[in-house]
Amino acid sequence: MKMNYDHFAAYGFDVEYPDTWKIELNPKSEHAKGDVAFKAADGTKLFVSWGLLETVQKKYPSLDEQVEASVQRIKKDGQISHLEVLDRKEFQVHDHRAIYTRLSATVRSQSMFGGGMFGGGGGNAGTRELWAAHMRCERSGRYFVVYGSSQNEKTLVETNEIYNHLRESFKCPCDRNSKP
Repeated sequence: MKMNYDHFAAYGFDVEYPDTWKIELNPKSEHAKGDVAFKAADGTKLFVSWGLLETVQKKYPSLDEQVEASVQRIKKDGQISHLEVLDRKEFQVHDHRAIYTRLSATVRSQSMFGGGMFGGGGGNAGTRELWAAHMRCERSGRYFVVYGSSQNEKTLVETNEIYNHLRESFKCPCDRNSKP
């Protein structure tokens, strides 16, 4: 079945998401910092988070350090019994360096991610794939992370394809304003 996509834009960035999914913008979101969740009827969720570049650079001077810290944060989650990096690669989002990471996580039970990455349909014990693309935009002064996970083996391929579409369609604020 062919997936149809719709366009979502907020605070200057754009992505495409499945047109049958719901959108939940965190009510605390603002231009400088926030997150939005894209939710399927089966509980699958994909996210875009953003924050001030200046803030993240104080903790993690490089994009590589930021990505590694994210992996370590997941690894330290008490509900994760095993975490393996399956793939890590660099790519370009227009003129921005980005790092894509694909992980395999064995979840003991509902984790600290609760309603987040591991929440929703099938948010119980089992193995999940997690995907994240981190990027920084000097011109907009923000960083962005596009991330999500599979809820179960049955939906892994489809969810990964949807995640890839979301990630590949992402445009940061300066991408929208650049001339072709």
